[in-house]
Amino acid sequence: MARSRQPGAGRLISLLALLIAIPAVFVGAHALAQNSGIVRDSQRRQALQRQVDAWAERYARAAFERSVENVSDIGVRIVEPTTVLPADLGGPLPGSVQRIPVEISAQGYGYDSFGYRHDGFGHRGFARLMNCRIHQSLMMRVGRDGRPVSLVEGQRITTPVACATGY
Repeated sequence: MARSRQPGAGRLISLLALLIAIPAVFVGAHALAQNSGIVRDSQRRQALQRQVDAWAERYARAAFERSVENVSDIGVRIVEPTTVLPADLGGPLPGSVQRIPVEISAQGYGYDSFGYRHDGFGHRGFARLMNCRIHQSLMMRVGRDGRPVSLVEGQRITTPVACATGY
């Protein structure tokens, strides 16, 4: 026996499927837009980190080597502001330069000298592992969202190196 279809049932099912699919498309597009913003921010941070790492290798390593020997494990941390006001509310203008704090740390060996021999040559003491830090604000250009995007070239170390041992 052949089934008889009600007229318009196929259209009703198509309409229901369309009504269900439209919100799903908007939710997916919104999630994709948020993820692309997260990806852009992550790429911005990585590019900035590479620039500051290169700066630290060029300038901070020399400063550390004046204080300790066998410098290793140079680490750099950019301390970005957690919230940034929009430019119209007093935040930084796009393309302007802001001072952003940076913490650079390294390890090396320092030596205790304990006097001179009577022959005039210095005597090296025991090597101690030293942890050193530099806290400095670096000039960085900011982007449209007020976040730092690039390092201003040619900046030198202007703060002293602080070193300490564990004992």
